Amino acid sequence: MTLIIALIVCLGVMAFAYVGIQLFTESWEKDEKYEELENNIDLILLTLPPQHLTYLSFLSAFLGIGLAGLFLGFDFYKNPMGMIVVGSLCGALPAFYIKMYRKKRQKMFGIQLIDALSSLSNSLRAGHALPKAVELLAMEAPEPLRSEMQIVVQEMRLGESLVQALRNLEKRMPNEDLDLLATAIDIAGEVGGNLTEVFDNIAHTIRERNKIEGKINAMTSQGKAQGVVVAFLPLVLGLAINFIDPQLFRPMYTTLVGWIMIGVVILLEIIAFFIIMKIVTIKV
Repeated sequence: MTLIIALIVCLGVMAFAYVGIQLFTESWEKDEKYEELENNIDLILLTLPPQHLTYLSFLSAFLGIGLAGLFLGFDFYKNPMGMIVVGSLCGALPAFYIKMYRKKRQKMFGIQLIDALSSLSNSLRAGHALPKAVELLAMEAPEPLRSEMQIVVQEMRLGESLVQALRNLEKRMPNEDLDLLATAIDIAGEVGGNLTEVFDNIAHTIRERNKIEGKINAMTSQGKAQGVVVAFLPLVLGLAINFIDPQLFRPMYTTLVGWIMIGVVILLEIIAFFIIMKIVTIKV
């Protein structure tokens, strides 16, 4: 038993070191499979090479397997299927966190955009030119709006037009309101118009839409909560049974059939959770 554990640890360390060396070689830096991961990192303005995140994923996988063996007992290491399931789930956590952080950042940006439009409108009323109003917004706005507007200002200083800089911002922060804002500025620049009123109207439209979305979220919050409860109920019940009678639940994580059943349950739970979220999520 001790020999098996030592062998697994040695293989894990060797694989971890080998992957780390490969990830930091130049040949891996231009690999196409890192493009999506690198884009997700760039969109949230993290100075983290994608190779480091992949290396962190391997570390999370080995750490998850180690903790699982600590809590479930050393018999856990006898089952390769169990280690694959736990390692896969833990290894996906860093990339999953990056995607969730990106969505959270985009949501916060959309909320701050309302105040940004009001700020631009007030600056224009005070007599500032539009580029100067954007610079003032880049200095005074909270994060993440401030970082994104600072990039817009830098692009304008390098020769890009404000409309093109906003189009680039829309690529980093997909938001239909940004497209509306860039189109309004482009049209006003060609045929003229009162940008102060345009910004106020766009801000009012976004604010009213957010109110409707808030009401919808309040009405569907019970369904979302039920989806979360249903998704985590099997996990809670499994841990409870394992705590009350370990011998009864032991075959689930010490046999191949048990781990296949756990994998099927996890897959079905994920599918059911996304179906429930799809039903109760209403876009305005």
